[in-house]
Amino acid sequence: SNEPGVTQVNIEILSPALSGLDGQPVVIGQGSTSVTWSAAGLAVRIVGPPLGTVGATLDYQIEVTNPGDLPTENVVVTVEVPPLLRVLGSQEGVVGANVEWRVDKLPPRGSQQFNLQCRAMSAGNVWLFARAAAAGVTAEGVKLNTEIMESALRLTMELAGAENTAGIKVGDQVSFNIQVTNTSNVPLANVQLRDT
Repeated sequence: SNEPGVTQVNIEILSPALSGLDGQPVVIGQGSTSVTWSAAGLAVRIVGPPLGTVGATLDYQIEVTNPGDLPTENVVVTVEVPPLLRVLGSQEGVVGANVEWRVDKLPPRGSQQFNLQCRAMSAGNVWLFARAAAAGVTAEGVKLNTEIMESALRLTMELAGAENTAGIKVGDQVSFNIQVTNTSNVPLANVQLRDT
């Protein structure tokens, strides 16, 4: 096992010259000790939204942890980003369809978190896969599912009654025509439109 731990070792000293009533060798001494070994460890997890809508920004957090009692060195954390998502930002570099982060040294029982921001490009069921590897240690890969749905509302906004928008100055009062359309096949209740 590559995990730190402790095991108990029991020792018996037998005399081949002496035998007990049952004919077995006699124990002439015994003792016990424990053996402790150290190891680095690696675990990874993803936290993110279970649902999203097309065009929305989705924020994911990826955390890598060293559950061991020795430092883990040269850690590489990789997230496979599915085609329905477009990477908007991360703390490191995009490598093809993947995003990678590097950690020189992760202390014992330490962790580091990375943020990944994506835009949902179309509807569907997406899975993000994350894995971590280091010198002599590999974490079990993990996955997270996000269901991307079409937005049930479509909003359009036009400037009302203005033929020449170039003539509008800062501070002028203007009016807008706003149209809200329910694009789903079920009625929506309590829809509110707010100017923020």
